[in-house]
Amino acid sequence: MPILQQLGTNKIILPVSKITCEIGLSYGDVTAIEDAINSSMELKTGKDVVNTINGSVISKEKSLLLTLGIKSWDATDKDGHVLPISMESLALLELDDGNFLYEELSKQHKKKTTQEDKKK
Repeated sequence: MPILQQLGTNKIILPVSKITCEIGLSYGDVTAIEDAINSSMELKTGKDVVNTINGSVISKEKSLLLTLGIKSWDATDKDGHVLPISMESLALLELDDGNFLYEELSKQHKKKTTQEDKKK
């Protein structure tokens, strides 16, 4: 009987803060992101479903991609405790780190959805 193994991840180091992250997207992650994209397209107002974090508006798809895609990291608070992977914690990143992380996860998401489209 086949054994379901944990998702393979990639290790990346954020360019400014040097935080190490393990990132990867499972089938469930990709499905949740695609559902968010589809539900935001169905809104009658034509606007994205958004999350507001510290006054910043972040699309639901982007926040899901970031929070679901990071499997672990070594970002800590001033007392040395590892921060939870959440939009509140991600909002503390340097702009270049946040953009880098988003780009890396976007590449994985695009690769996964392209693979799924080829199977159809």
